[in-house]
Amino acid sequence: MHGVVTSLLYMRIYKGMRRLHTMIKQIPEHTIVQNWKLIRNRLVETNQMSGKDAEKFEKY
Repeated sequence: MHGVVTSLLYMRIYKGMRRLHTMIKQIPEHTIVQNWKLIRNRLVETNQMSGKDAEKFEKY
């Protein structure tokens, strides 16, 4: 019985760590999506990206 409890405990820890790892990876992605309008405008203003390319990127 002790082995089963220990195994379940480790599975919960693993699952929690996996979820935390996924969340940490998604933070930069979420930030970019939230700030896309500012990033897009700056890239177009500095001629690093054309407006047409930015629209294609948004559709992707």
